Amino acid sequence: MRIGDLKRKVFQGRTSSSYSGLNLNQDKATKPQTVQIVRNRFTWCFSTLENRSL
Repeated sequence: MRIGDLKRKVFQGRTSSSYSGLNLNQDKATKPQTVQIVRNRFTWCFSTLENRSL
């Protein structure tokens, strides 16, 4: 899975859930946090794979 696909999935997940009671301001506030979590998780996976190949 490419990073673009991963981001798209997260974005789709956020947008579909943003209309279930959340107003847009709350959604905007939580989006950067979600991206940060995904980025951290991706970096962790990548570094784990890198360490295994050494």
